[in-house]
Parts: sequence; C-alpha cells; structure tokens
Amino acid sequence: MSFFSKHSPPKQQHQAFSAFYALYAPTLWGLILAARLPADRSKTILANTFINAWRHPDRSKVADEQFFSWLMRLAYAEGLPANSLRYIFRQS
Repeated sequence: MSFFSKHSPPKQQHQAFSAFYALYAPTLWGLILAARLPADRSKTILANTFINAWRHPDRSKVADEQFFSWLMRLAYAEGLPANSLRYIFRQS
C-alpha cells in the first residue's frame, strides 16, 4: 500500500492515515459489528487493528488484493472471533 512511509512529514502521515482509515475502516467495522461483540470491545478491536497496521509500514509491499486479508488477520489477533466470517456467510 502506498499509504505507509516512515519518512513522511507528520502532516503527510496524518493525511495518509486518514485516507488509509477511510478506505478500509467501513468494511472492517461492518465485519466486526457482525460478530455481535460488546460495543467497547468492537471499538477496541477496530482501533488496535489500525494502530498495528500503521506501525508496520513494511506491509506496504503487500498486494492491494491481499491487504484486507492482512487487516482481518490483525483484527483476529486483537480478539475478533475466528468464526465471525462463518457466521456472516451463514446469515447471507
């Protein structure tokens, strides 16, 4: 992803994070909400997932089509139940 740069000035980093968040947060938030966790836990998973993703700029080499999968793995590591996607697909 082109969002990550360790050497950008703070203002550019803030803008890049905002763009990164705007692109991926709505979809990830929807998946987290579908897991029906308590609201505070859901917010924590989302926030920590984005913080952890931002702290790993080496992931900028991950292909765009694989990037969301990587974010999901981070969300699982933060406490999103592993069976949440199965639940979502059963409801469809």
